[in-house]
Amino acid sequence: FIRNIDVYGAGRIKLIIALHDRYSLGCYAYKADSYVSKYGIPTASECSPPNDASNFYSNEQAKTDFVNRLRYLLDHVNPHFVQRWGSLNRVIFSFQIENESQGHMSTFNARWMCDINTRIRSFVNNGVLLSTGGDVDFGLSLRLENFQCSALDLISLHDYTMNEDYSRGKFQEAIRLAQQYGKRVYVEEFGGRGDAEMAQALNRIAATAHQQGLPWLVWQIVPNARSGDYEFFTKDRIAWTAFEHQAYWAQMSSSTFQWPEIWN
Repeated sequence: FIRNIDVYGAGRIKLIIALHDRYSLGCYAYKADSYVSKYGIPTASECSPPNDASNFYSNEQAKTDFVNRLRYLLDHVNPHFVQRWGSLNRVIFSFQIENESQGHMSTFNARWMCDINTRIRSFVNNGVLLSTGGDVDFGLSLRLENFQCSALDLISLHDYTMNEDYSRGKFQEAIRLAQQYGKRVYVEEFGGRGDAEMAQALNRIAATAHQQGLPWLVWQIVPNARSGDYEFFTKDRIAWTAFEHQAYWAQMSSSTFQWPEIWN
C-alpha cells in the first residue's frame, strides 16, 4: 500500500495516520485493546452508552506506556523507503496520536493532547506534521488548548451535522483561532448514511468548507460500501456525483492557508 502511494501519488497523495483510536479503549467491547485490561477501563457494548476511559488519560503510567508505543512506531524504519516512519514526508502528510481523543466522555484532561504531542514532537520531522485527530463535533474539535499547543501543526475538524449555517460559523471560528495561534485547519470527517444523505452532506458541508477556503475529507470512500453506514463508492451514483462536483469546485477555490506539503 505505502509503495503504491509513492508510485501513483507522485508526492501529491499523502496519508493522514491516526496511531490510536479512542474507541478501542473499551467503547466497543469486542475491539478493546490491551490498555483496557491493564488500566481497568470499563467496556460498553457497541459504544452505547459510551464508556468512561478517563483512566487512560489521567494515569501517568498509561501516558508513559502510550508515549513509548508512539515513539517505537515513529522510529521504526520502513523497509520500502529505508527511512523512519516519522520522517516519511514523501507519503505521509501528518500523524495524529489518537482519533477523537476523549470523545463521548463526561470528564476531560485538557493537558493530555498537548502533553503527548510535545513528548513525541522530535520523532516527527522532515516536513511531516502533527494533527489533532478531531473530536465528536466541530465545537469540541476547536478546543482552545490545542490551538495554543506549540507541538501541534494542524487542527482537524469532525462533525456529522447537515447544518450549513452552524458549520460556516464553526469554520470561521476555526480560521480565526488558527490565524491567531499560527495553526492550519482542515475538515477531516463529515458525511451521511446512505446514497442520498451522503450527497446531501457533500453538497452542504463540503461546499461550505471550500467556500471558506478549507480543504476537506469525507468519511468515507470505500469499495463494497455499506449503505447503512457512513460509506460510499462509485456505485452510489447520487453521492458519487456530488463528490465529483464538490471535489472539482474545491480545487478551483482559493485556500485560507498554504499547503506546500501537497500543493505548490
